[in-house]
Amino acid sequence: MRREFALFVAMLAIFACGNRSRKPVEAEPVQEEIVVAEPLHGPDSLNDAAAVFSGLAVDTTSAYYPLTQTAAWKSHAKLIGDRWAPCRKGLDKVESFAGDSLADIRTKARTVLYTFSGPDFVYPAVLFPDADTIIMAALEPVGKVITAKDLDKKAFLRATPALSTLMKSSYFITKSMKDDLGIEGLGGVTPVFEFFLRRMDYEILSINYGEPSLVEIQYFRPGDTKAKVLRYYNVNLRNGNMPAAFTAMLGALDPATTVGMFKSSSYCLHEDQYGEVREYVLEHSFAIVQDDTGVRKQLLEEKGFRLTLYGEYRHPLAVFGPAVYQADLAEAYKKTCAGPVDFRFGYNGVPPLMIARKAL
Repeated sequence: MRREFALFVAMLAIFACGNRSRKPVEAEPVQEEIVVAEPLHGPDSLNDAAAVFSGLAVDTTSAYYPLTQTAAWKSHAKLIGDRWAPCRKGLDKVESFAGDSLADIRTKARTVLYTFSGPDFVYPAVLFPDADTIIMAALEPVGKVITAKDLDKKAFLRATPALSTLMKSSYFITKSMKDDLGIEGLGGVTPVFEFFLRRMDYEILSINYGEPSLVEIQYFRPGDTKAKVLRYYNVNLRNGNMPAAFTAMLGALDPATTVGMFKSSSYCLHEDQYGEVREYVLEHSFAIVQDDTGVRKQLLEEKGFRLTLYGEYRHPLAVFGPAVYQADLAEAYKKTCAGPVDFRFGYNGVPPLMIARKAL
C-alpha cells in the first residue's frame, strides 16, 4: 500500500475519448474518512484494491467496500466511467480490425514483444488476446502495487483528473508523467497495468518483482483455463546498456511464435544507437505490427519481411525532425494501401499501421 499510486496517470493514454482537463474534480464533502485495515495479501486484495482505484464496484463483503460508499469515491468512479465508455468503443474497433487483418498472426503468436512500450498494455492485449505472454520494456520504473493506503479522499481527488487524461490518446509521454504527478509520487507503471487489467475485465492472480528491474503480473479472465503473463522490464534500450539477463531473455525467444510490436517509439528504431534491440526483434519475430516510428520500411524488406499497409502515411510531427520521413513509405502508401484505420495507433490521428510478415 503505497502513496506512489499517483504516477498512474500523468500520461496521454488510450484512444481519443474526451477533452483533457487539468482542473481537479471537486467531490462532495465526506462526512468521515474511511480507513481500511490491511486485508490479507492475495488475489482478492489485489483485485479489490485495483477495482476501487479504477472506479469499479466491489462486493459488499470486501474490506474495500466502505470506500465505495464515500462521496469522494462516487465522484471519482463516475468521471472515470464516463471517460472509459468511449474508450471501450475504441477498443472494439481495434478488436474488429485485428480479428480480420491479424487472424493468421494471432493463430501463431504465443509471445508479444513490445519494446519502447511505456505502460501501454491495452494495445498488445487487444491485438493479441490469445498470446500467453506479453513482454514490455521501457524507461519508466516498475512502481508498486496499489494498496489500501492509496485509496483515500486525498488520493481520489488527485487521481481523478489524471486518470481522465489517461484515456485521451493512444500513446504515453514520459515527460508528462513526471511533470503532472511526479514519478516519485506514483513510483512506476504497475498501478497503470492494474487499472487497465481491471477495466478490461481481467482478474489479477499475482504481482511479483525480479531482476533486472522486472515486474511480472499473472492475470486471467473468468473461464480461462490458463493464466496469462505480463512482464515489464525497466531498461535502457540503447546499445551497450541492456542488462545481460534481459538480452539473454530476448535471445531465447522462439522466432516461430513471437510477434514484435512498435508504437509511438519516438523513432528510436531509426537510430543506430538502438540497433542492438532492433536486431533482436527482427531476428526473433515472425511478424511485426508497428506504426512509422518502428523499423524503417527498407530495413524490414532487407530482413525478409513483406509489408501490408493500412491507414495513411502523413509527414511525421515536426518535433522529430525531417530525417524520420520515409519517402519510399509514402510512395508505397500511394500504391498499395490495403484499407483504412478508424482508431488511433500512434502520434497522428489517422495512423500508418503496418503489418510485416517474415517470408517463409
